[in-house]
Amino acid sequence: EDQPGFGETITLRFQPTRARVFDGEGSRIR
Repeated sequence: EDQPGFGETITLRFQPTRARVFDGEGSRIR
């Protein structure tokens, strides 16, 4: 059961989290 709403919500919630991680460890990840 693939729900577009659920997937979109996860992506939106993961985006800010990933952005913070990349910003904090940007030098290490990049």
